Amino acid sequence: PKAKTFRSKFEQLGMEPDKSGLNGDDKINNSHPIYVRKAFEYARKYTNAKLELRDYNIEFWGEKKAKGFYQMVLHLQNSGTPIDAIGFQAHFKADIIYDWDKMTKSIQEYKKLGLEVYLTEVDMAFKDSTIIWNPKAAEIQKKQYQKMMKAALAGGTNWICFWGVRDNWNKHWLFEKHPMPFDENLNKKPAYYGISDILQKASIEKNKPKKFEPKTKVSIVDDQFYINGIPTYQGRYWKEHKIEGLLINSRMVNGIFDDLNPTSVQSFAYPDTNEWDADRNTNEFVNAMAEWKKYGLNTFTLNIQGGSPNGYKGSPAINPGYHIDGSLRTSYMQRLDKILQKADELEMVVILGLFYFRQDEYLTDENAIRNATNNVIDWLFEKGYKNVLIEICNETHAGGLYYHDILLPNRVHELINMVKCKQKNGYRYLVTTSFGGCTVPSKNVIEVSDYILLHGNGAKNPEQLVQLANDTRKTLGNKKVPIVNNEDDHFDFDKPTNNFTTSIKEYVSWGYLDFRFPGESNFEEGYQSVPVDWGINSERKKAFFKLVSEITGVND
Repeated sequence: PKAKTFRSKFEQLGMEPDKSGLNGDDKINNSHPIYVRKAFEYARKYTNAKLELRDYNIEFWGEKKAKGFYQMVLHLQNSGTPIDAIGFQAHFKADIIYDWDKMTKSIQEYKKLGLEVYLTEVDMAFKDSTIIWNPKAAEIQKKQYQKMMKAALAGGTNWICFWGVRDNWNKHWLFEKHPMPFDENLNKKPAYYGISDILQKASIEKNKPKKFEPKTKVSIVDDQFYINGIPTYQGRYWKEHKIEGLLINSRMVNGIFDDLNPTSVQSFAYPDTNEWDADRNTNEFVNAMAEWKKYGLNTFTLNIQGGSPNGYKGSPAINPGYHIDGSLRTSYMQRLDKILQKADELEMVVILGLFYFRQDEYLTDENAIRNATNNVIDWLFEKGYKNVLIEICNETHAGGLYYHDILLPNRVHELINMVKCKQKNGYRYLVTTSFGGCTVPSKNVIEVSDYILLHGNGAKNPEQLVQLANDTRKTLGNKKVPIVNNEDDHFDFDKPTNNFTTSIKEYVSWGYLDFRFPGESNFEEGYQSVPVDWGINSERKKAFFKLVSEITGVND
């Protein structure tokens, strides 16, 4: 009697007009009971707990009761009713064919309303009361549970609760109909293993790192560089000199540096920790990149084998980048991946060097050099990066410091051609190599290169860079490709004429090389001396980036 009186009092509140906003076949009811709204309002008054509206047979989108329930939810929301979640009771039958996609859609539609969705009373009995429980029946139930779980997870269900754990736990509910994942003795049924399998696979998929999809592509049209089909610095002139199509760059070759020599690694310790940390080096590199881009820098040079960590002084550091057979070192490639990903996000170009003198000797032979080259290109293809230009080796030089002949001027074109012959889905990497300071590349290299790399080291007089550009173009003949100076250790950025401005006037991209000079001990100086402060903190760095900003006009 008390329950009946309680119910009648709620019913006395009457009905209220529908505010769902639905029309036509989607509008099932013209009014809704006021007590439902009042119940939620009173509940919110006395608790901050999540408030759920629950019912049965509302799981499948488009069915009449499901449509009426959805209409009521819209009505409550439009009436300002505090509602946080929807509950599907989810009592299913193992021997009925359901359209599980409709349950997925139901969940998704409620989540679009900003609500959580729960499956609150899950069980899976058999409609046929005469069913004989046997392995065949157990398999049918297992598969139905799996379909239900997949649909629930696909929709984004927030919470799933079973209506008990074992069969026959309640003589008044589905007794002897085997609805649960455990039998009455708490033995795991096939359904348990089926559910567990779906949940484990979903967990693995959810926690799997999302594959990064690169979006930046560098290309060349005649003597201009393009990024994503648009010439760099499009339309830009500086003091009547064309900037469009150039790569304004800096030499940042030690971004993935490490020293595997235990007798020298401590010499690269950070001043604040008194320890060397290769991951910190790369992380700080990545964190600085956006600031470089902000000033107009669109390119930097990186090398898998780094560059001299002590400036022009030799170093006992062992920074091989590869194993002795040319296979890739995982730690190096993980660090490289971080940098290339960030560069892609910033639409920056990376000139990626593969070899550096005094480090190539840690690969056993010429086959290892070829293997390393192939492995890097294959790795780039696998990752999908297209913002990368390849530099086979830094400063090939006849009689120079390279251990392997194939990295010397008379044969390095073999590796250039090898890279050019590797394609994937019609795409290949643009490639060249660099020579020593103020040196015109050899004819065999120019003939096969996609672009030309020059170095301005040794050009104490800017006029030497004018001559270098003229001599290079003379050697190129009718071949029209971009020319890039990606290493120059001359500054004077406050003067009207310097190596940077002179290169620009000659329509040659220019690259900044900075290291700690002899006698300098300030951590902030230089981008090549290890450990590196990758920020823009020294006076030379500030002067360089100020001129980059002026020439590129990014802050105009």
